[in-house]
Amino acid sequence: MMKASVAAVMLTALVTTGAAANNWSSAPREDGQTQFWVELNGSVPQRCQMYTTQDKTIGLDLANGGEKSFTFKAWCNNDSSKGQLVVGANPLTNANKKDIIPLDLEFNGDTGTIDANNHAGSDENYHAITSSFTVDNSTESGNAGQDNVLKIKPVLNGWEKAGEYKTSMYVSLYPM
Repeated sequence: MMKASVAAVMLTALVTTGAAANNWSSAPREDGQTQFWVELNGSVPQRCQMYTTQDKTIGLDLANGGEKSFTFKAWCNNDSSKGQLVVGANPLTNANKKDIIPLDLEFNGDTGTIDANNHAGSDENYHAITSSFTVDNSTESGNAGQDNVLKIKPVLNGWEKAGEYKTSMYVSLYPM
């Protein structure tokens, strides 16, 4: 009887002190229940990425209306190798926020205009371009894939008010 009591005490001590050091479950409660605490973790890989070597500040030729380009590469971690590009901006305005120069945008044959009525701040959350296109889907992200070109052209009528005009543009990529 004494040997059984000593063995039970030693086994209980082994289970309670060794729970963190080995694969034993927790010490049993009075009702006999024991348990494992299992930690779970994981990560979701980056879904899409764009890469450019170009300066992201683009000076528009408002004197002559010349076209500018924004060049980038696109990568998405999906099976279909398709991405959706969404482009928009607030109106290109001068300091008084009233005089607007429209912008024509073009990407892979899809076109759109940003002007006083159609812009990112309008009620319907206007996107000048929503375009599906082929993206690189190799396991190597970064600057893989072909160059994609977004063309930006101010639309001049010859009656623009003098001054500096500014806006900002978003170029968003989503996996499809």
